[in-house]
Amino acid sequence: MLRSVPSAVRSLIPSTGSIVFGQSVSYSQVTSNITQISTKLELRNHTSLKNEGFSAFQVRPSLTTRAHFSTCGHCNHDNAPTDMCASSSDTPKCWSCPVRLSGTKSLFCKECGVLQPPVKQDHFALFNMAPTFDIDTNKLELAFHALQNKLHPDRFCSRSQKEQTFSLAHAAHINSSYTTLRDPLARARYLISLHKPELLSEETTVTDTTILMEILELRERVADTDDSEELFRIYQEVAVKKAQTIEKLSEAFKREDYNAANDAVNTLSYYYSLNKELLSRVPGEVFSKHNVCPTL
Repeated sequence: MLRSVPSAVRSLIPSTGSIVFGQSVSYSQVTSNITQISTKLELRNHTSLKNEGFSAFQVRPSLTTRAHFSTCGHCNHDNAPTDMCASSSDTPKCWSCPVRLSGTKSLFCKECGVLQPPVKQDHFALFNMAPTFDIDTNKLELAFHALQNKLHPDRFCSRSQKEQTFSLAHAAHINSSYTTLRDPLARARYLISLHKPELLSEETTVTDTTILMEILELRERVADTDDSEELFRIYQEVAVKKAQTIEKLSEAFKREDYNAANDAVNTLSYYYSLNKELLSRVPGEVFSKHNVCPTL
């Protein structure tokens, strides 16, 4: 049976169990007792109930599987949820009003509704995706259009000059990140830049002599013919080589073998270059004849 709990809190706590909260209950007591409550709880707004004599926190039902607590460096409450501390210095303020944002990646202020400036984050984090080579391209597409719909500069034509500037910056970041992640070669280079940037260089070299000879042979065949059907056959061969190299990239990243990944990137860049040349030389009607959609 629950005793000495403010009415605002009592209604949010299950009536079953034998938890007893005193008027001066500490965060340590809460964390030791909280596992006994059948409904999962989390702490929120731990300064909002001082006027009720409760020990500076509020509990509410949550869909979280368990409560997470840590020492709040700002208010020094033992086991206070740092990310919920309303005065935590880690949470930025809105540039237009004194209210702190709900998180470091908040797009809009919940109080005054103005657009916030972009925050520094990598391409994967922008779309809430794991930083891996094998990504769900459908999820990327959906996330891209969702952000684009929220932050397109056309939506801020009647807003302040500052918000218009922020929307342009957001749009540029979104487009750049999307362009990088949707393309396997660009995505692979970006991943290497995050883990081993020293491997990347302006000079592209293929160290595997067998692969190098295959690339040179393909180039010679392209240079020696003007026959559109022959060029189309070479295009198909290059498409197979590209797919095989992308599979090698996937395996290298899974092993976290960035040297092997970099070698595959260099090989793939040659196939991309050859593919681009073939697309410029194979007539569109040849692709239509073979029911093939040309891809970069």
